[in-house]
Amino acid sequence: MPRAHRIQYPGAWYHVMNRGAARRPIYLDPVDRFRFLDLVDEGVGRFGVEIHAYCLMGNHFHLLARTPEPNLDLFMQWFFSRYVRSFNSRHSLDGPLCRGRYKAIVVESEEYAVTLARTSTATRSRSGSPILRTHSDGQAIRHTFNQSFDRNG
Repeated sequence: MPRAHRIQYPGAWYHVMNRGAARRPIYLDPVDRFRFLDLVDEGVGRFGVEIHAYCLMGNHFHLLARTPEPNLDLFMQWFFSRYVRSFNSRHSLDGPLCRGRYKAIVVESEEYAVTLARTSTATRSRSGSPILRTHSDGQAIRHTFNQSFDRNG
């Protein structure tokens, strides 16, 4: 049976995550983390996806993303396939890095977006994750979310 298509539409907000295969690390050192973020940043420029918060843990990641165009799948395929190739090459590995498809939960409430952003920022600071673009205060997320989220349908 084919897998379900992802829900994508202009202006959608997503909680994107994936975990290492068998819960193995997906970053072995700071170079891997910076490479991951560099590719996210490059993908942001290519696809116009907005990353409002992120958290890189040892064996998984979380992104709070908004897509002005319905292209999350293209963004994720572009940046993550490059990251996996780079990681495998650098560490003389092969095969899949993560357990399967990434999860992308559509964020439909301001509270969920704010909580995710705050949790990502707090966890990132405890884990020593490098900084990319993020709105760490709930006010910035609320403003951005309210500006782009159509509550009427």
